Amino acid sequence: GVANDLPWGAFRDRSVTVVDVAGVDPLAQDLVFARIISKLREHLERRDLGVDQMVVFVDELNKYAPSDGPETHVKKMLLDLSERGRYLGLVLFSAQQFRSQVLRRVVGNAGTTAYGRMDGDELAMPGYATLSPAIKAKLAALPKGELMVRHPHFTQPVFVRFPRPASLSGREGVEAFPPAADLPFAEAIIAQLRRLDPALRADTVRAVLEGRPESEVRSALSATLRRRPESPVSFFLALLGRTIAATTPEPMRGIAPLAHDDTDPFAPY
Repeated sequence: GVANDLPWGAFRDRSVTVVDVAGVDPLAQDLVFARIISKLREHLERRDLGVDQMVVFVDELNKYAPSDGPETHVKKMLLDLSERGRYLGLVLFSAQQFRSQVLRRVVGNAGTTAYGRMDGDELAMPGYATLSPAIKAKLAALPKGELMVRHPHFTQPVFVRFPRPASLSGREGVEAFPPAADLPFAEAIIAQLRRLDPALRADTVRAVLEGRPESEVRSALSATLRRRPESPVSFFLALLGRTIAATTPEPMRGIAPLAHDDTDPFAPY
């Protein structure tokens, strides 16, 4: 596949970068996460990341930093991030369904905690022992759109309500905007480039793509989408370079046999 990297030194304020490692081998997850966190710490220490603070959001934290199970590098990095990341401006923001199944040291370093609706089995875990029976009963019956927030500045839990977001749910969104049909490779590349340059000539791109390896084309497209140059098509074509026509070498000529000399007593035959 195409190899992409994060924009080290060029992060923008209030921008979001997604790194999806859900379908990756656990060893690869360790390598990816360790490199990202180590590079973030390195650039934040030098103050050349592009921003002063960085929030690392981790979904399903109970999967990557469980309270039991083997010690993985991701688990160690998350613990280090929760304990020593704030002095650099590196903040861990996580979400999980079962807070009781997250490593205790990670949970203990959380400054602000938000709770949604939970069942009685989860509320019966030792991690919720400090909550009063009335608070637990209210948490078990919280309606959608309401959360309980705990912060050291507040002596009592605070219940907040937020409006329904102005977006479609998963099923409603798919029904309103069904996914597009799969396109041939060349047409898919043209559609991606057309987002950057609506006036591009499709025939020109098709002619250039003919006979080229898909990996080379994907790499050029990825670089074009990442840099967004003023002339996307010219930049894309320049990355591909010229096509070298294949040639068939001429067959090698054999060596003519030696003439037999009957008068030579040392002749091989």
